[in-house]
Amino acid sequence: SGSSMMSGGMGGGMMGGSTVGTIDASQLRLEQQGMHGTVSNYNGSSFTLTMPSDSAFTTLTGMSAITVYQQAGTQMFPAGSTVTNNSQVEVRGLLFYDSGAYKMVSTWIVTPAATS
Repeated sequence: SGSSMMSGGMGGGMMGGSTVGTIDASQLRLEQQGMHGTVSNYNGSSFTLTMPSDSAFTTLTGMSAITVYQQAGTQMFPAGSTVTNNSQVEVRGLLFYDSGAYKMVSTWIVTPAATS
């Protein structure tokens, strides 16, 4: 059977073997997405990431903000850096659409110190 693309983000998403019926979890592969934007509402384990109004994500979805979840295994670049409100960051992780909102479980976060 041919592989079909089910939209899950910008240039990636979820790959499955069927377009009709139920897909078994062993039949799909999630691909990580990358985003960049401004941090707000940081509470130590999650934050709101607001993308620029002309970003591909905002243009395609009509939504400019996602919630990013930072876990103990999330890699920080540079090592030991932290997320702060109003900073520009790059994040990479699995992006989900849940109850009308986009949410990302981050694999890594690049903070301003890494780009200066």
